[in-house]
Amino acid sequence: MDSVIAAMMYSKFVPQEMGMMMARASKDDLVSLAKLMEQGKVTPVIDTTYKLSEAADAMRHLETGRARGKIVIQVR
Repeated sequence: MDSVIAAMMYSKFVPQEMGMMMARASKDDLVSLAKLMEQGKVTPVIDTTYKLSEAADAMRHLETGRARGKIVIQVR
């Protein structure tokens, strides 16, 4: 619930509209999405990729509000 409260607080001070979305992905949904990605019908947009040791930098980048895609943190 802390993230909901944080989003409500931030929304008063940033130009972006903040909101929350909860989704439950089933195994079938993920299989369908994987097939669409394999077929090239869905392409993820990746803004920046960070190593796990750079996670703090990734969070700072996310907080700027300038990311134009997903921010990826490599675990391996």
